[in-house]
Amino acid sequence: EITGTIKIISSDAFNGCTSLYKVFNYSNLPLEEGSKNYGYVAYYAKSVVELDKVDLKGDFQFQTIEGEHYLVNYVGEKSEVVLPTDYNGDSYQIAAAAFYNCDSVKAITIPAGVKAIGEGAFNGCDNLASISIAKDVVSIEADAFKGCGKLSELYVETLESWLEVECGNKSSRPNSNGKTKLYIAGEMLKEVEIPAGITSIPDNAFCNCDSITSVIIPAEVEAIGAGAFAGCTTIASIVCNAEEAPVCGAKA
Repeated sequence: EITGTIKIISSDAFNGCTSLYKVFNYSNLPLEEGSKNYGYVAYYAKSVVELDKVDLKGDFQFQTIEGEHYLVNYVGEKSEVVLPTDYNGDSYQIAAAAFYNCDSVKAITIPAGVKAIGEGAFNGCDNLASISIAKDVVSIEADAFKGCGKLSELYVETLESWLEVECGNKSSRPNSNGKTKLYIAGEMLKEVEIPAGITSIPDNAFCNCDSITSVIIPAEVEAIGAGAFAGCTTIASIVCNAEEAPVCGAKA
């Protein structure tokens, strides 16, 4: 926290502090993410919360930047957290590091009205075991669930919410024995039917989802990324563009 009494920060005060993830700015200093000014205090940060611009709604702090609304911080101590359905009637995004190191949280429900989950949004939520994501979420950025070692249940309303999750984010999907679990409406994912309208499947989109037994890929899909189904050892059937094709160009 940079308090209101601070007027000057020496040039290298925070240089090299690569683990400085989130900065709360109570001062009048114009701190900007990625800037080396003011002693590198915001250079490594994923999120800079300007406290004078924050609007508190219950246990949630919101900030509006260039017309976009963001949930920037959670100040509650509940174990089961249901996010607001909107911000003053509008949709919003979960900002980078919004729930950083919130150890009290065990279950999160992300309702309709939330458009995106920012980088490292739930990083360090050591006790987070279950998360439910509504269909409005169209992107999940890198490291969103990094460090969530107890996360074993992920519920999504549509596959579109899942396709942006990076395979390298291993901590987002293992259960206690290291196996991947992906849930759709409360059931472990076995049959995957890519929604109509999706034109490409990203690299590693379903990697290590070893419960999947069959995949249906619609005609709109023009490209399947490398490793899209890597590690999916239980897949017995892939229907691609309405024709049987065992691999469909994916490096499984």
